[in-house]
Amino acid sequence: MTNTLPNLIIAGIRKGGTTSLSHYLGQHPDICSSELKKVGFFLPLKYGEGTDSLDSYAAHFEHCAHARYRMEATTGYFLGGASIAQPMAEMLPDARVLIVLREPVDALWSHYRFVRSHLRIPGDMDFPAYVEESRRLMVAGEDGLRENNAYVAYSGGFYEKPLTEWADAFGDRLRVLFFDDLHRDVAAMLTELLEWLDIDTAPVAEFDFDVLNRSVQIRNRRLQWVALRVNEEAKSFFRRHHGIKRALRSGYYMVNRDRSPSPRLSPEMRAELRAGYADSNAATAALIESRGLAPGPLPSWLADPERR
Repeated sequence: MTNTLPNLIIAGIRKGGTTSLSHYLGQHPDICSSELKKVGFFLPLKYGEGTDSLDSYAAHFEHCAHARYRMEATTGYFLGGASIAQPMAEMLPDARVLIVLREPVDALWSHYRFVRSHLRIPGDMDFPAYVEESRRLMVAGEDGLRENNAYVAYSGGFYEKPLTEWADAFGDRLRVLFFDDLHRDVAAMLTELLEWLDIDTAPVAEFDFDVLNRSVQIRNRRLQWVALRVNEEAKSFFRRHHGIKRALRSGYYMVNRDRSPSPRLSPEMRAELRAGYADSNAATAALIESRGLAPGPLPSWLADPERR
C-alpha cells in the first residue's frame, strides 16, 4: 500500500493558486495526480473527527503505483495546523508538503468573490458585511466550524501559527511558495521546485500554463447553481480531460459571466485590513527566514516594512 499513498501534498492556502500549481505539476512525467484534486482525507481531523482507512486513501492513487511522486491538493489542510500536520507526518513519513502563501488581503478579497459566485454566502452580502461576519465568528471561536467554512478566509490570513505547526511537523520536507511567483515567473518557480523534488526540470518547457479556478462573477444565480452541480458530478471526468472542461467553461462564461465593471476593494478598507495583518506578516516573514522554508527573496508584502 505504501507505493500508492501520496508523497507530495499541496496543503494550502485557499485562493493561493493551488489549482493552477496542481495542474502544472501534474503534467510532469514523474508526478501523478490523484483521481480527484481535493481528496480531503485528513480534513475530518480539523473538526475533531476520524479519518477513513488508509486503504481508502490509497485507492485514489492506484493509477500512480509506479510514479516517483503521487500528488494531491487539498487547500483546507493548512488551516488545520497541528491537528492535520502531525497525523499526516506520521501516516506519510516520506511525504513532502507545499504551501502557497498570498498577501492576506488579496486572498481574503478573492475568497469573498469565490464564495459569493459559488452561492455559499447570501448574494446581497457585500465585502464589508462579509468581513464583519468573519470577524464575529473568529472572536466567537466559531470560524473553524464546518458550517462556517465560507467565512474562514479572514482568520486564515494570520499565517504564523499554522505555518509554525506545519514546519514543526515536516521540517525540511516543507516548502513555502508564493502566489506572487506564480504570476511573475511561473517557469522559474517550477524549475526551482522540481530541483527541490530532485526530478528533471526539462519538462517545464512543455507545460500548459493555463490559469485555473479564477474567481468570476456571474449574472444568473440559478444557472450558476446548475453549473456547479454538473461540475461536481463530472469532476473526475474533467480531471482527466482538462481541455474539454476548458472549452465548456469558456462557453458557459460567454452566457453567464457578469461583464459589468468588477467591484473594487476601497483603498481605505485595504489599508485597514493590511494594518490588521501587519504583525502576523512580520512574524511569518521571520519564521520563513529562520527556518529556511522558502528559497530566494520574500515577496514585498512580507519583505517591505511599509507593507507590514
